[in-house]
Amino acid sequence: MTAAPPPLFLVGVIFAVAFIVITFIIGLGLSWLGKRSPTIKIHRPFLSVYLIAGLALVVRLFFAAPQIAVSSVVSTSINVVPPYYLCFFIVGIIVFSIRLEGEHSGKRTAFYASCLSLTCILFFYLIEIAVLLYIKS
Repeated sequence: MTAAPPPLFLVGVIFAVAFIVITFIIGLGLSWLGKRSPTIKIHRPFLSVYLIAGLALVVRLFFAAPQIAVSSVVSTSINVVPPYYLCFFIVGIIVFSIRLEGEHSGKRTAFYASCLSLTCILFFYLIEIAVLLYIKS
C-alpha cells in the first residue's frame, strides 16, 4: 500500500486550515465593514468569500487542465496558466456585485465590488508574503 509521507500530509492539512482561517478573517472584516458602512453591506459575507475562493479555484483549474494535458504530451509547449489571484479578482467582482445590498447604480456597484475584491486579494497576498518571509528567516 502506497501512502503519502506524514510531513507532506501535514503540510497539506496546515495549508487547508490556514486557508479556511484566512478566509474566515476576511469574512469577519466584511461583516464588520457592513455594520460600519451600510452602503457596502454584503449578504452573508462568510459564504460570499468561500464561494469566491472556490469558484476562483474552479475557474483556474478549468483553464489550466487543457494546458497541463497538452504540456504532458508536447514538451515544447508553453504553460500559460492564469494566476489564482487574477481569477479571484474577476470572480470576486462578479460575486460581490451580485451580493451587495442597498441601492446602488451600476458604476458604484462595480467600484465597490472591485475595491472589496482587491482588498481581499491584497490581504491574501500580504499573508503569503509574511509566511514566505517567516519561512526564509
